[in-house]
Amino acid sequence: MSDETDLAENDLPQTYQSRVGTWVEACFGKDVALDRAERSRRFLEEALELVQASVMTCEEAHLLVDYVFGRECGEASKEVGGVMNTLAAFCNAHDIGMLKEAETELARCWEILPQIRAKWERKPKTGPLPGSSEPAKRERVRHLKTGGVYEVLARGVMLQTSLGMTDEETVVIYRGEDGRWWAREEAEFDDGRFALVGAPDA
Repeated sequence: MSDETDLAENDLPQTYQSRVGTWVEACFGKDVALDRAERSRRFLEEALELVQASVMTCEEAHLLVDYVFGRECGEASKEVGGVMNTLAAFCNAHDIGMLKEAETELARCWEILPQIRAKWERKPKTGPLPGSSEPAKRERVRHLKTGGVYEVLARGVMLQTSLGMTDEETVVIYRGEDGRWWAREEAEFDDGRFALVGAPDA
């Protein structure tokens, strides 16, 4: 009988995936470790932090979210394969050792497990955002003249413009139901031509 067949099941080396599972369960408990919604949220959070550390802008990320959720939903098992292949290609392009960094991070998580658990225990346990008890909601407004409904995406500061506006003047970025993005001076946006959806005048 070979050495391999003589090994008891518990003597076999654990896979990276199973070792991560052991850590997550030790840190948060089995229910949280197997909570599919929570695992999806934390995966997306880490993926966004990764591309934020690269060359992607917030605007590009929002466009991709709309693009993906506008398509037919795929199968989770197949999408995992795509994620792994794409992550490996990302690491190749950035000269990052994927497996080396994975092992380094897992070891670090074990070292600071009490701090991670204590931080998690202080957070509300509902909603997709860390530290938030409810999902983030963007302001939705209706144009009182046209009836169009828009989602307010951000308020930003204009710089070095030759469009008749002054530097440091604030603009509002908002998106229509047709997916088009718009920008308007904040003073004009807030002058009464829009009303919050659900307000008496809306």
